[in-house]
Amino acid sequence: LPKNPATPALVGCQSWEVQIVSFLFNNESFINELLENLKKELMEVIFSDNLSLFKKSIFIQGVFTYANLILSNNTSMSDKEKTKLCKKLLK
Repeated sequence: LPKNPATPALVGCQSWEVQIVSFLFNNESFINELLENLKKELMEVIFSDNLSLFKKSIFIQGVFTYANLILSNNTSMSDKEKTKLCKKLLK
């Protein structure tokens, strides 16, 4: 429990936010849709003629970092399922 009596409401708010994030990270249909959208964006960026190689590499790194963040916080899927989803981004 917080030592400062003025912070219980804030702690409750953080708990609520954590619950929402946890729900989303453990919602398989949400994750599948999100990763499918990331894959579409990734393909658009890779084949774009308007972006430098540097910008493309930064975007690609960001996509995989974001996917890793989501999957590393997922507690409902096995590591094998998570690996399979990551591989789908590459196909």
